[in-house]
Amino acid sequence: MFKNKGSAYGNNFLWFILDTLYLILYTFIMSYPEIKFQEPKKIKDKKKLEDKLVYLLLLLAMGIVAAYFYYQSYLLKKTAGEYQVLGDSKTCAELEREITQEITDGNDCQNHNDCRTVMFPCRSFVNQNILTRINYFITSFNLKKCSPSIKSCPDYGGPPYLMCQDNKCQLAETGDYSVRALLNQTDYYSGDIVEVSIVNKLLVPIELPAKKDLGNWFVRLVKKDGSAWQLVTEVQPATGDDLADFVTLSPGATKTYVWDSQTFAQNAGLNPMVLKGTFRFDFFINKDKFLIFHTDEFNLLFRGSKVQIDTTCAGGDDCRWTATNCCQSSAGAFWECVNPRLSNLVCPEPLFCYNTLSPEPATGCGCRRGRCEESAGVDVTIQTDKLIYAPEESIKLTLINNLTEPLILKDSTELNEAVADLEKQTAQGWQRISLSASPSFQIRGI
Repeated sequence: MFKNKGSAYGNNFLWFILDTLYLILYTFIMSYPEIKFQEPKKIKDKKKLEDKLVYLLLLLAMGIVAAYFYYQSYLLKKTAGEYQVLGDSKTCAELEREITQEITDGNDCQNHNDCRTVMFPCRSFVNQNILTRINYFITSFNLKKCSPSIKSCPDYGGPPYLMCQDNKCQLAETGDYSVRALLNQTDYYSGDIVEVSIVNKLLVPIELPAKKDLGNWFVRLVKKDGSAWQLVTEVQPATGDDLADFVTLSPGATKTYVWDSQTFAQNAGLNPMVLKGTFRFDFFINKDKFLIFHTDEFNLLFRGSKVQIDTTCAGGDDCRWTATNCCQSSAGAFWECVNPRLSNLVCPEPLFCYNTLSPEPATGCGCRRGRCEESAGVDVTIQTDKLIYAPEESIKLTLINNLTEPLILKDSTELNEAVADLEKQTAQGWQRISLSASPSFQIRGI
């Protein structure tokens, strides 16, 4: 792939150009006084001499510029190991294999600072001493209009932190080596401050934002929705001041950030009910190096820490939507489906409410299997009195109206095809079974 052209060739040719320019300049200087002090017979002869002088100076300038650019090209080839890509004699596949081998052979190190990232065909690691050499080879590969066999690479987000281990450059975040974000507790109540401690468990130092507050340009609050995570607020772009204010966190060291959910909700103009549930922080730190990590899950509860709620129930009348943070619907009420009769609603002091509307949820709050639960938009909940029935045993159904208005039902205790379908789960899915036999059902508790 590469042919050693030798440094002597480059030096000799360079000196040949410089010697030639020197001779031209020396000849002109030595002859110029004679030309200058000759008395021209005509003014026209003097004009011709001046024109020749201009041409000689232009030729000299062009020679100097050509020598400069040639010398720069020579230095580039010398820095790359005095090799030249013979693209015409190699296929693109052969060139790619040989460049990949160069990168593999160049991945050796003595300390962490030796390691650098190179993108060919995707992210690879080499010693910094041969980075220019590798980039020269890659440039030659691109000039031949070749493309790597790997058409797309994963989005790494930016250059990662690297470490030297066993004399090989590799990702600093490997195995047990990681950056951890630890919380000071799992459940946070009204007035609680969330503390997030960043622990550097890498073998290399990392850079983190210096401010003590979690900024929305390097951390995102996400909410758990089933098995997925949803972004709560949009991430703001970093300013020049943000990127300039960083601190170095040595291996084994810790830096703690704080976050106030109440201030966050008020500044963002969020309904406190949006911040009800399970959350985590995702960190995206991108300066000279790139870091991605997240905290464990935590719960946000806007009621006071002394509030004791009870969700046990015996019937639908036991459960009610209750503002457990003692705030009004016009001042950021935090609604929970609880049994208010059994709960101990102690209002926090001082009482902190929001200047935002938070109306009572429109979904139902009912008793399901002995617990107060949100109906999640279901109009009517149907419960059986047990899960397993013996042959000929009657099945008792309970219908719970989760609406805020009365529900009109057929006045009958018999359940048949006119009011319901009976389905059986099979390997092919749910299959409808006729209710024409009119089995005996008892309906209670509308």
